[in-house]
Amino acid sequence: MRIESLRERRLSFFFNIKSKDIRVKVVEENKYDDICLFPNPANDIVNIYKKNIDEVRVYNVLGEPVGRVSAQRENTVLDVSQYENGVYIVMVRVLNYQYYTRLVIQH
Repeated sequence: MRIESLRERRLSFFFNIKSKDIRVKVVEENKYDDICLFPNPANDIVNIYKKNIDEVRVYNVLGEPVGRVSAQRENTVLDVSQYENGVYIVMVRVLNYQYYTRLVIQH
């Protein structure tokens, strides 16, 4: 495997598997610039700011759902005081898109 190019956070990979060329292009877009989740690490309350939030879900590292909040459109407050210490994945659903980010809980 070799990386053919790395420009502006765009990656292209080239694989040669038994003389068949397979090209995979991964485009990493930073769509999280306008999602604000704080504090992180958190211990009781997490604030999430983003326009047009429909829903917020929280998953543990095993992918199991541990929380869900119907959003208040721009400012959503997530109570994490009952969560155990650890790393969680937060899914923020905005219109037809789902954004995932990491949240650390430390009491």
